[in-house]
Amino acid sequence: MPAPGEAALGSSPGRDTTVGVVEAPAHSPMELIPFVVLLVLMWFLLIRPQQARLRKQRELVASIEVGQLVLTAGGLIGTVRVLTDDELQLEVSPGVEVRMVRAAVTRRLDADFDDGTGEGLGDGTAGGDDAAGGSARP
Repeated sequence: MPAPGEAALGSSPGRDTTVGVVEAPAHSPMELIPFVVLLVLMWFLLIRPQQARLRKQRELVASIEVGQLVLTAGGLIGTVRVLTDDELQLEVSPGVEVRMVRAAVTRRLDADFDDGTGEGLGDGTAGGDDAAGGSARP
């Protein structure tokens, strides 16, 4: 036991040995600005362009008509022969028709349709029948 007026071993005189509660500093609203800017930037770089692509795809699917030359997501090129509300029949070769959902159409290839990509077949044909080595049909 220490004598009166002496400090115990391991303790310093005049020093508080109790554990205190540390208070968090107050946050200002200015610290939230980078997060808000990041959210707005993500909206303009990611979400808005995707919504525009979806809107354009929906318009394309709604505007398909019988007789149009189209390209599907699976890479098939053919002429639309039958249309229903959510399906179509695509003639990919004379006498060969494929049934598929309308949403599978990714592009119209008609000569009078310009989708803004500058792509397409140009002459409005499905290709493969050229004199430079394409398939020859009787």
